Amino acid sequence: MKHWQDEFNELEGILKEINVQNLGKLNEDLKRKQDKSSNIAEFLDVVSDMNNPGIEDVCVLIEEKLRQKDFLGNGRSQISDANDLFATLGIPKTKYNSKPTDLEINQFVRESFNQIVKLLSQLCQQYQTQNAWIQVQIEQADTRTVIYQFYRNGQLTRGLKLFLSNMFGGGRENIGLSDNTMSFGSGSSWNGMYNVKFIDGELKLYATMLFMNSQKAMTVEEVVRDIWEHYIQIYLER
Repeated sequence: MKHWQDEFNELEGILKEINVQNLGKLNEDLKRKQDKSSNIAEFLDVVSDMNNPGIEDVCVLIEEKLRQKDFLGNGRSQISDANDLFATLGIPKTKYNSKPTDLEINQFVRESFNQIVKLLSQLCQQYQTQNAWIQVQIEQADTRTVIYQFYRNGQLTRGLKLFLSNMFGGGRENIGLSDNTMSFGSGSSWNGMYNVKFIDGELKLYATMLFMNSQKAMTVEEVVRDIWEHYIQIYLER
């Protein structure tokens, strides 16, 4: 941008010293340089985005390319750990030889909660973009509570609160859902809950208030799909 701006300024200065009748096509050259200096930023934005994935997808796409070239073999990919601070620092993750502590369980629940909030918010924003009659308001009431409100043509059609709770006591947390969207407290109604099970040496999420999935270990992505299908989508499509 600096280069084309300097080119324009230099030629403009020279042309001011030349009689108009002697300019010939020099004015056209000046106009071309002016166009380049004015539009180069937009041009670079377009070019830089043409062949580059979104930042949220770049690790996955790099891994796919490496796997296509058989650089990864059958070993465990390191690309997926690009944002894992433990992997970055070379600290091995905890291997549970016995049942996890309450602290480890709560850390797992909180990390899962934050991932669920992020994915669900992205899903809501995409749905809103693809459906002009739907508007979504997302409120992060605090670090433990997020409120989603869905409007159809400006009319509230669904409200849902996602929050961390300690419903069963004993110091262990779980993830709750409520259609009571007051920003304080856990609300008077529980419409859904995700708890934790220790299965085959790993902590897993599972639904405790949805019959069809009550015995199924779930990933964060599966929980997001479960929330969307059973607590949001059915209300938006009525």
